[in-house]
Amino acid sequence: MIAGGCEVGELELIEWVRRRIGPSKGVLIGPGDDAAALEFPPGEPVLATVDSVVDGVHFDLARHRPEEIGAKAIKVSLSDVAAMAGTPLYCLVEMGIPAGTDEAVLHGIFEGLKRAADRHSTAVVGGNVVRSARLSVSTTLLGTVSRRRIARRGGARPGQSIFVTGDLGGSGLGKHISFEPRLREGKWLAENCRLGAMIDVSDGLSSDLHHVAAESGVGMILEAAAVPISPDALRAAEDDGRSPLEHALNDGEDYELLFTVDEGDAETLAKRAPFKTSRIGSVLRTGKGVFIRLADGREAALERGGWKHL
Repeated sequence: MIAGGCEVGELELIEWVRRRIGPSKGVLIGPGDDAAALEFPPGEPVLATVDSVVDGVHFDLARHRPEEIGAKAIKVSLSDVAAMAGTPLYCLVEMGIPAGTDEAVLHGIFEGLKRAADRHSTAVVGGNVVRSARLSVSTTLLGTVSRRRIARRGGARPGQSIFVTGDLGGSGLGKHISFEPRLREGKWLAENCRLGAMIDVSDGLSSDLHHVAAESGVGMILEAAAVPISPDALRAAEDDGRSPLEHALNDGEDYELLFTVDEGDAETLAKRAPFKTSRIGSVLRTGKGVFIRLADGREAALERGGWKHL
């Protein structure tokens, strides 16, 4: 882990982190050198993803415990690996640290990140610290996946069914920080179904449906009555007057899996899946775009809502 000019005892912080990482399987050279040296299964694709969480955008340091912040920082990347039906292996961490940050906060962030990494058999192998106007944590995650079972956003095919795991909406009431990445679910789906496309619902269901439709070059129709609405979405709707469906479509940070499967696999999911799934729509046999069929039978174009990064 390389020092980068913050004012909270950077060398001491780095040494503290190194002591807590310890040896890990597959790590030939860990933190302390200019780069880590890692082992990967021969012949399998390497997955690589990077994410950042920033104070005031993805968490609130005044409201969330440091351990929660650290856990979220790696879980958002773990969720990306889950959406590819992969297995996480190694993680690099960068912390952007404002002047005057309490070192106990940094320790708590790392402890939360490390516990989440350990829970998913992921080794923290190095990183960086830098001076920053806002507190931020970035994670680069490396993993692997079976070449035959890798899932992509661009795999949806005409006639397939659209499914989602879990419930959606109201994530701002807690799920956006307390979620668990659906790694087990992603692997099970790849092993037991003929997957078309898969993505994690991070930007919001409406937006992520558009992502899949565009990458796959297909049209989609969503059944409004079938969208699984979370209890938190119902509570949020009572507070702000927006409908529960609008929350489920657009709140984002659900970190559930949105995926398509061949029609014959719908029954497999209903009978065998060891987790909740809901069939929420279909991939159109002709045409492009994303549409929604409302409870009264009317159809309309589904607007792209949810989180807009820029």
